[in-house]
Amino acid sequence: MLIRVGCRLQLSLPQQTPLIAILSVHHSRYGDLVRADDLMTSPGVPFAGYRDGFGNWCTRLVAPAGAFVLSTDGVFRDTGQPDPVAPAARQHAVQDLPHETLVYLLGSRYCDTDLLSDEAWRRFGETAPGWPRVQAVCDFVHGHLSFGYHHARPTRTAAQALSEGVGVCRDFAHLAIALCRCLNIPARYCTGYVSDIGEPPPYEPMDFSAWMEVYLDGRWWVFDPRNSTPRIGRILVARGRDAADVPLTQTFGIHEMTGFEVWGRGRRGHASPRAWQLSAATPICDAVRAPPQPSRCPCRRPGETDPPPERHRAADPTQGAPRMNDPDAVFCPVAPARGDVPAERPCLRCRTIFWSEGFGERICKRCKAQASWKSALPPAAGGGRRSSR
Repeated sequence: MLIRVGCRLQLSLPQQTPLIAILSVHHSRYGDLVRADDLMTSPGVPFAGYRDGFGNWCTRLVAPAGAFVLSTDGVFRDTGQPDPVAPAARQHAVQDLPHETLVYLLGSRYCDTDLLSDEAWRRFGETAPGWPRVQAVCDFVHGHLSFGYHHARPTRTAAQALSEGVGVCRDFAHLAIALCRCLNIPARYCTGYVSDIGEPPPYEPMDFSAWMEVYLDGRWWVFDPRNSTPRIGRILVARGRDAADVPLTQTFGIHEMTGFEVWGRGRRGHASPRAWQLSAATPICDAVRAPPQPSRCPCRRPGETDPPPERHRAADPTQGAPRMNDPDAVFCPVAPARGDVPAERPCLRCRTIFWSEGFGERICKRCKAQASWKSALPPAAGGGRRSSR
């Protein structure tokens, strides 16, 4: 399955302002790249990328005064399977936890474990440890909080969400994370795209979503207290202790968000006009639409739903191969490319799979962007730090 995801943020800035953006998909999904979700800006400015302490890909730049747009648009492979479930996953004793998980037992900016510890043990101390206990926490949070965008407040903590009984997806995640940490279960905050693939209508306008990952039985597992059910097409952008670690944008000065748009290729209701203009022209949409439609792969013959595998292998990769500036192009997503033709190739610097225009292009745009950063960030006059989302 191929899924197209992206976003567009429109900002208004009274002056030149340094900015850090966390909008690129997490490195754990780089192996699934079909088309890189490179950050684009309008007007164009130089920028540099780096990884923060949690492994998230961050981009630093200086936004000019006036209207400024940040956008990403990428295509990723996905298994098409819902979030994995393991009811028998066991909980580790604290002394047996790996060192790197211990930070996710501590309180943080929005997960005030010191205020919730007694409540957590009162409510869940008698539940079976491990997966059943985490599921009980998620069920409680899902039922206790009432979701609504009009309830959004950037300063709300987990304890305040419990008291007020309302919130948005980040509040659901913060409360569930705090309760799990109180119960000695490592839990971390995640943000990214969650599609509506396989979900019944009506579909709400798409937004970035927040969920949590908990450490059980030697690995991290996805739990989504907001949606309460395993979902298909979940694509991680960033993870940290809570939302304070992973704002979409961190500006070092005053700004106003004048527009915000998110799209996912699996949606059949609302999406950006551009995204749905492509749905009839590319094979991507056929991979995620339900019920399945005949493939638009150029290897398909009249009357076939999908071409047989041997025809993909025999297909000429030069036929219909798209260029980076032509996202509407129809191409065979299966046939391997040969020789000096457009193809998916690993970047020689970061090993990310990206769409290369020829064998001579072996460095991805993201790595090239790092080399283009020539000067240090100039200070902004006045204003303080502000984060978006």
